[in-house]
Amino acid sequence: GMPVNYGSDAWHTEKVPSFHKYAAALRRDVPALFPGSAGCPFKRVVTEFGQSLNAKSGWLASRIEYTKPLPNDEGQKITIHFGADTCMRQCYTKEHTRRLEFFDGKTMRPKQASAECPVGTLHVAGPLCFEGDHLTRDARAPRLSRGDIVVLREAGANTLSLFSRHCSRQVPAVYGYRLSLGGSPSEVIEWQLIKPSEDLEAASRHWGWEPDAKRPRSEVQ
Repeated sequence: GMPVNYGSDAWHTEKVPSFHKYAAALRRDVPALFPGSAGCPFKRVVTEFGQSLNAKSGWLASRIEYTKPLPNDEGQKITIHFGADTCMRQCYTKEHTRRLEFFDGKTMRPKQASAECPVGTLHVAGPLCFEGDHLTRDARAPRLSRGDIVVLREAGANTLSLFSRHCSRQVPAVYGYRLSLGGSPSEVIEWQLIKPSEDLEAASRHWGWEPDAKRPRSEVQ
């Protein structure tokens, strides 16, 4: 399949070709693959480049819920609201790392190092109840505070589609947005709810629970 550039905002790099370059290479080296070419046995060729099409279209964000210092004051461990429930590959393997960015929860601007917020080692833990739920254990970042924001980039593929029910986690909401054109930087001009967050009732239905239709909804625990 097509690779994805997970190292920067650029869609294409020397090692990650564009779809046009990919198709041109196939036309050059395997011309019989394309309908209309001599010897082609196909009427239509369909590709399945799901990850490369969608990865850069999404990102995950969470406010920091807890912080605690690492031994010898070498840095911090922070706990956020997504981890191995939403990012299984990133937590369970070392082959699927993603970029993490850190923002001040009050100004919504990138967190900057200062005398009060020196750079140190950062462990980013998710919400599940086991030690393996870590997005990273070796990040470097300014000291963060409860309420600051962690963003995981290139989250448009293999995140919600691999969602785990460990600890009966509820599936988060998904929002779409439109950016202004021509400005630098671009500004969000429209937000739209694509999928609402899952409530407790929906999460319970996954396990076979059915609410009592005769009981008022307010009485359902």
